[in-house]
Amino acid sequence: MASDGYVPGHRREKKTLEELVDEQMGELEKKAEKLVKQRQRRADPCAQKARPELRSDGLEFYGDECEGEEIIETFPPDALSEVTDMSLCEATLDKSHCDFIAEYWIESGVLDDLETLDLSTAKIAPDGLARLLQAIATREKKIELDKLVLDGCTRADQAVMEAIVEVCHMSPSLREMHLSDLWLDDTDCLTLSQGLVNCRSMSTLVLNDNRVGPEGAVHLAEVLRGCFALRTVEVNHNRLVDEGVATLLNILDYAPHITSMGLGANGVHGFDNVNGNALKNCGLTSLSLRDNHLLVHGSIGLSKLLRGAASIRNLYLHNCRLGNDGACVILGALADSDNGIRCLDLSQNGIGHPQGAVDIIQYLCADTARVLKLDLSYNAGLGDDGLFVLDEGFKAVHALRFLILTGCAVKETASYDVETQQGHVLHVDISSDRDEDESSDDDGSTGGSAPGTDSEDEDP
Repeated sequence: MASDGYVPGHRREKKTLEELVDEQMGELEKKAEKLVKQRQRRADPCAQKARPELRSDGLEFYGDECEGEEIIETFPPDALSEVTDMSLCEATLDKSHCDFIAEYWIESGVLDDLETLDLSTAKIAPDGLARLLQAIATREKKIELDKLVLDGCTRADQAVMEAIVEVCHMSPSLREMHLSDLWLDDTDCLTLSQGLVNCRSMSTLVLNDNRVGPEGAVHLAEVLRGCFALRTVEVNHNRLVDEGVATLLNILDYAPHITSMGLGANGVHGFDNVNGNALKNCGLTSLSLRDNHLLVHGSIGLSKLLRGAASIRNLYLHNCRLGNDGACVILGALADSDNGIRCLDLSQNGIGHPQGAVDIIQYLCADTARVLKLDLSYNAGLGDDGLFVLDEGFKAVHALRFLILTGCAVKETASYDVETQQGHVLHVDISSDRDEDESSDDDGSTGGSAPGTDSEDEDP
């Protein structure tokens, strides 16, 4: 029986990683010198000893036997799986904890087959996170890391950013990097850009909920231009403002490989600095500008960009305070130009009856309208009168398949279907029990496609 009361073959109550580490820290400090001697002996081919085996009750680390003492660190299977799966549960880890975990990762060889590193559920001290990442970056051979997720696990400092760059150097196959809610600023973006230029396989970069400003956008623009495998970029809930968003949109003309971009909640009010042809020659299929208070001025600038933007399939303008006038400008631009928009989100924009409903139905009945899914949720001004106006024109809509009117102060709560003159069925969803978050994600990322949408029209 192990000294901690663990009986091999019997299941014990699972401990969190934090509890496990705290129990081992006292013994670890005493055995640190012996561990160093052990590693030196292993490096000497004349003094190598047999490596320990993985037993049914845990992993054994054999210490310095030349001093007449055998050192054994035993991890119960449940706790061991938490470490080997690279999932740190909801632990709170300081530097000493991370030193212990990093040593285990190195000694056990679990990094050899590492594909996904997700530390987003843990709370880690900055110097501790840097130590964990260095355990990966200082390996002699490159690793096949596919996905790195550090969302919200720490408040990143320069040491953390440098460690992330080193991981990029050691992981040429890295495809996804999620660095949301790490307090990243413009300087951090400069450091990050130096590492991302080496990630030739990077397809997804997520930097939501940080402090990236216009200067940081300049560094990100270089990444967008140089990483030809990059497809999805999300910089929602930052501090880009008009200048930073203009920088990222203007670079799209030189980065046709970018297909999805999230720029929600960045304090954007207009697009005066954006090249008028920025969206015409790009490959962008999904654009999110939600939670930017565009008002009428911003709507006019956006409408100019949308004319001729044939590649865009999904446009998300949730809570942009468009009002009737702003929505009219946007819909007018879509009706007058040959565009390919299939999913349009105008939810929570203060659109009301009668003007708003009339403008909407006029657009939907236009021959150039190709929208398959229209979200008008939480435009309370529409009400029953607005629904009546819309209902009168439903049969003449050109392409619409799915209309969402949740939270529009409509007395009727039952969804229904309408057969249009074009021979297809329009589904009208006005159920009152549908949450706003189901209409679109709070982080500004793109949502799903409409029922009946072809695969090439869906979000990438």
